[in-house]
Amino acid sequence: MRPCRRRVDVSFPAGKAQVLYQPLGSSGIMSLELSAVADLMPLATAIAAGNRAMIKPLNLPEDDGASRAMLGEAFAEEQVAVASVGPEVGAAFRRCP
Repeated sequence: MRPCRRRVDVSFPAGKAQVLYQPLGSSGIMSLELSAVADLMPLATAIAAGNRAMIKPLNLPEDDGASRAMLGEAFAEEQVAVASVGPEVGAAFRRCP
């Protein structure tokens, strides 16, 4: 996310150019199990792009606590949030843009 300098044509001797990367926004991730590497890759790419992420794990109560503990150690809740379990939450999560 660091700005990258770019070359400026010699006809602009005092000119400077750089690319400023901007985060895309928020990402929603529906995961089968957060312990699988394949399920963590969308989270890694969302964070690498400067986005915030909201994760909806599998509808198992024991998975919810483990996911919250694991992600709570690594990220602030404003950056990565774990949605509560339950089929009604999953349905609402799928309707989000």
